Amino acid sequence: MGSFTVIASAIARRGNSLNNLGLSVLLMTLINPHLPWDVGFQLSAMATLGLALLMTPLRARLTLWMNARVGEEASARFSNWIGDYILVTLVAQLSVLPLLLYHFRSFSWVFLIANPLILPVQPLVMILGLVAMAVGLVSLTLGKILAWIAWPFAAFTNRMVFWLASSFPHRLQVPRLEFSWVLLAYLVLAILVLGLPWRKWLGLLTKPAFILVALGSLSLALWASVAALPDGQLQLTIFGQSATPMLLVRNPVGYYILVNGESEPSILSEQIESLLPPFRRELEVVIIPGCRQDQLSSLFGLTRQVKVGQVLWGCDPEDRQISKRLWSSFADEGIAQTRLTGDELLDFQPGSLSFEMADEKLQALVLKQVGFTGWVIFEEVGEPVPAASLLVQPWQEGLRQSQAQVWVLTGEGEREAAENAFWAADYHWLRVETNGQELWLRKN
Repeated sequence: MGSFTVIASAIARRGNSLNNLGLSVLLMTLINPHLPWDVGFQLSAMATLGLALLMTPLRARLTLWMNARVGEEASARFSNWIGDYILVTLVAQLSVLPLLLYHFRSFSWVFLIANPLILPVQPLVMILGLVAMAVGLVSLTLGKILAWIAWPFAAFTNRMVFWLASSFPHRLQVPRLEFSWVLLAYLVLAILVLGLPWRKWLGLLTKPAFILVALGSLSLALWASVAALPDGQLQLTIFGQSATPMLLVRNPVGYYILVNGESEPSILSEQIESLLPPFRRELEVVIIPGCRQDQLSSLFGLTRQVKVGQVLWGCDPEDRQISKRLWSSFADEGIAQTRLTGDELLDFQPGSLSFEMADEKLQALVLKQVGFTGWVIFEEVGEPVPAASLLVQPWQEGLRQSQAQVWVLTGEGEREAAENAFWAADYHWLRVETNGQELWLRKN
């Protein structure tokens, strides 16, 4: 979002931060219409908006206040430091606070300490890192040498973050909020900050520019809501970062099911946020096929991002300490949990999802809708998989060729031995959609 400011400076034009922000948001949204529902985008836009609106008047008031109390000389010496490391922190945090409470349901005051300690070295981290990267494109050896110069400042940042997180682990927890409370909070904040009488507010709201922005936002929200409506098709999105199959299933009536959590917490959050409907951030079911640490660790923060209806365990949660903690975490949230036995059936109306168990462990999922049959295999099954429309399974030695219409392999292996397979690792995600008769495959 700062690119337009840099361009304006390069061509000797005075930039307007609000215009730059509006243009950059417009262009980014045109490129990716789902971006307004990305948490990182929301936080970045609101923090930039708050800084653009508030920093100039607050700096001026701070300078006047310090001139009157400590004199112009002392004011000139300290006001810039206070503005850069305290005012910026407070304004940015205030600007994103309603969104933080809505998405993460928690708040930490540690930013008051963290930003003044960390921000001073960030210009060095960015400048030296950029120089090292640019030089590395020409000479890898010289780039590595320059990277060592940037390393102490980056290491200081990481150590400081870990130290603060471990020293002050407690957060203020809040109940789940509806988005209407976020809108109300920003309306109150705008009234308090701008301090306009109601007649001026009414005049501002009836200006053509505001009406156009409001209509554009409403149109975008309406388009996103209509696009997210169920269409009677079964949709399976297969993620490419995991060794065992990890996917998001949308059944024909629009409910979402997360299968497996084998991903980095930040990546899982990004994937889920980008694929769920904008105004219904809910997973009807979470299926946990195994109790390995890499399959469970990213699920601890899942309920901060989305509402979870129930959890189905394909392994024994008593087997490991991490699975015990995750079970307790879900239980504290009041989420229903079930240990799978193989007799369960999720009825999609039309279609269904059933479970294949062996030795009390989940071996495979079987999804059906009219003439479509899809198998998602987590562990080697004893018998050959029947003819299927879709087969998703991890790579393993001695793998038999599949006759499935779409064959997807996760992990890494000998590609020559599976020439007709799609390798999930080659894509951000693979999406299979079916109405029970026809099948469509999309790649990203």
